[in-house]
Amino acid sequence: CSSPLFLAQSPDVGEFEKLVEEEATTKFVGDIASPWGDRWLKIEGVALVTQLSGTGSNPPPSPLLEQLKKEMQTHEVRGSREALASTDTAMVMVGGYIPPGAQKGDTFDLKVVVPPRSRTESLRGGWVMPARMRQVMMIESSLHSGNVAGIGQGEILVDALFETSDDETKETQGRVIGGGVVMQPRQFGLGIFDEHSSVRTSSMIGAAINERFHHFDRGEQSGVAKPLRDNQVELALHHRYKHNFDRYKYVILNIAVGETPAERSVRLLKLDRMLHEPITAQRAAIRLEAIGDAAVPILRKGIASSDPEVRFYAAEALAYLD
Repeated sequence: CSSPLFLAQSPDVGEFEKLVEEEATTKFVGDIASPWGDRWLKIEGVALVTQLSGTGSNPPPSPLLEQLKKEMQTHEVRGSREALASTDTAMVMVGGYIPPGAQKGDTFDLKVVVPPRSRTESLRGGWVMPARMRQVMMIESSLHSGNVAGIGQGEILVDALFETSDDETKETQGRVIGGGVVMQPRQFGLGIFDEHSSVRTSSMIGAAINERFHHFDRGEQSGVAKPLRDNQVELALHHRYKHNFDRYKYVILNIAVGETPAERSVRLLKLDRMLHEPITAQRAAIRLEAIGDAAVPILRKGIASSDPEVRFYAAEALAYLD
């Protein structure tokens, strides 16, 4: 109710709706393409935990145990039979989620859980030995695993350390903070809708994105977009958005395609007005951020607004514009 739309000195509501409608006639990347590779990738594996103080157990026969034995053979572990039988070790399942846009060498957290039927009492103080993790998928009632996507190891922090609960299972599950290392870069990009699919459209999208975003590839500056075919554009993650992939995705989708300098100038004036209205401030800030340096003066005006929401969205966009 405090919106300036309802104040006597504000523009007519119909006039404001017309402004939003006119701005919407611009064709954006998100109108003709949608992202792919923007989901978190779940990977999992099996590992041996050592350095337990008699709280481990000899794992019962199972497919998981056979998998662990193969892993230990791969790492050329000597005395694997004795190691598995010791109460100072335990078999665990390890898993984690690799974020979209992750590069080789990036780290992620691991979740460690003792499998069912295990007699292990606690993982406190344990160390996860190197474990190879893969994406696992059920295809036609059969379990299939992909290539090694990550390797994990490290000290376990059991959940019981953070929860004052009598639940004994909290001692047999925990996390390894930053224990996973990405082994394969996550690829992502845009898939062009069938009705817009063409080499020309793919090239136009690539040109529009590369006008806004650049990165360094082997010491040379190049655009982040690479048109692969008539319906697909591959993207590289810009360093500014390394820790906020979703924002990068939304900015990309709000880049205008085939817009002339004159059309952009007119749209900047409209976005200026939209930014100062809390109802459309967030969308306007994202689209101004998608324009780049030319939008900075308008965003600077936004942080002087009397409305805290307008100030926040303007400041956020300015931060990502450095």
